[in-house]
Amino acid sequence: MGKEEWPMAATVKPNEDRPMADSMQIVDGGAVLFPGATLPLRATLPGFVTAIERALSGVDVPRYTVAVIQAEEGTQTLSDIGTTAVIRKYRRRVDGSVNVVTRGHQRFHLQQYGLGILDQVTYGQIQIIAEDVPLTAHRISNGFLPHWAYRLNDSHRLAQRAANIWNQKIRVPNMDSLVEKPSLLSVHIAGKIPVSTGTRQRLLDVNDMNRLRMAIELLRNIDHIRCKTCRSTIARQRDILVMSNEGCLGAYVDPQGHVFEIMTVHTVNGLFPFEEYGFNWFPGYTCRNALCGRCGYRVGWHFTTTNEILRPGTFWGLETLQMAEEQIPQMEL
Repeated sequence: MGKEEWPMAATVKPNEDRPMADSMQIVDGGAVLFPGATLPLRATLPGFVTAIERALSGVDVPRYTVAVIQAEEGTQTLSDIGTTAVIRKYRRRVDGSVNVVTRGHQRFHLQQYGLGILDQVTYGQIQIIAEDVPLTAHRISNGFLPHWAYRLNDSHRLAQRAANIWNQKIRVPNMDSLVEKPSLLSVHIAGKIPVSTGTRQRLLDVNDMNRLRMAIELLRNIDHIRCKTCRSTIARQRDILVMSNEGCLGAYVDPQGHVFEIMTVHTVNGLFPFEEYGFNWFPGYTCRNALCGRCGYRVGWHFTTTNEILRPGTFWGLETLQMAEEQIPQMEL
């Protein structure tokens, strides 16, 4: 058994006078990570293992911290916005790989990055994003904004609207306890909302207020879940199924270190199971690839119980990277 620890998170303070933070290891986590969200990682490649070991030792870099960012689709180019991740658990394995559980901490803007020639670790200069102070009716009434702007800009009103529609449409987990913390609610909903990887990155890119607005419009208007390749409808929002404490959407890692963001649903349209996948994230179920019946591309997995006691007897997991990006309707002003 390897060693495990639960370190404390280290906050990098935003500094407007300093355009760049210290150099930090950059990790393509295979998923869009939001502050407060959990992301499991498995480092198998030498450069990735070195990056994790450097973070654990804290030599010349912030200890227990890596910078997680998503590569732009179909390229090796990294996105502009990512999230620092604090290593909460780790385990070194006999094959030389390292399993870690991370938690999103702070959004950052990637200034520049490059690959270390000797250690094959990607290093980058990042600027921690100073998040907005939530606007409230009190601040508005004291001269920050005219009274007519109240309905548009009051963060707690937006938070209440977002929580209400989430509880109506998605239901689990309940968001009522976060209404008084609009910034936290915005990343909590964005981290769990069942949408494509591209849309999740757009939610990460914007500030708290706009993230709440986008989430409201997505929850109100987005119903069809479509295949990215052929854009055929493969599921509906009403088909969402909660299979873990994370809700209907979670990040999962396979033995090779590939991270998948998976949305679980109980019903699909036009998909069929094909060949066993060879790995399974849900004990008591067998796992097969799920192919789109229209274009033939793999869009996820089909799970069938091997235990008559388990419910549901069967369900599907859709990979958000294989879902078409949602068109966000014009937001109300």
